Amino acid sequence: MEFLKSVFGEGALTFDEFAVGVAQNGLKLADLAAGGYVDKRKVAGRIAEMEEALRLRDEEDVRRSEDALLTRRIVECVGDRKFAGEYVKNAVISDVKALLAQDGTRSVKEAFAEVVGDKEGVFVSQNPAVVMDGIGSVETAFRNGDAIRHVMGLGTINN
Repeated sequence: MEFLKSVFGEGALTFDEFAVGVAQNGLKLADLAAGGYVDKRKVAGRIAEMEEALRLRDEEDVRRSEDALLTRRIVECVGDRKFAGEYVKNAVISDVKALLAQDGTRSVKEAFAEVVGDKEGVFVSQNPAVVMDGIGSVETAFRNGDAIRHVMGLGTINN
């Protein structure tokens, strides 16, 4: 409260004397209950920061939604096929996005076809290999060669 000594001096003042003293000493008084204590420059600076943060967040939201839409369109190109794995799927999506970023004249389907092409191993085979059980051990009645030769109408080896 030392700053008020320049207004009051050593004695009491009337309201008019107080108002003149405040003006002469360059003091600014504010009603704290009404929020008059906030520096407008600080508030304006903070508002500008918050507006910039909101603008950046909105831009990021738009970018993410566009990226999600593009990803969905790329996955739709797969049709009823299935990727060989999550790693392959992510690699194909990334390559298609990169190709579209380089050349914006291609459609998503064209870029997908160029990336995938006739490459093997991108998709799970639609004709999976048949798993066959082994034949196990085979028992034959003809364990010695002479019996087999006899069936064939040949003479025996052991005369």
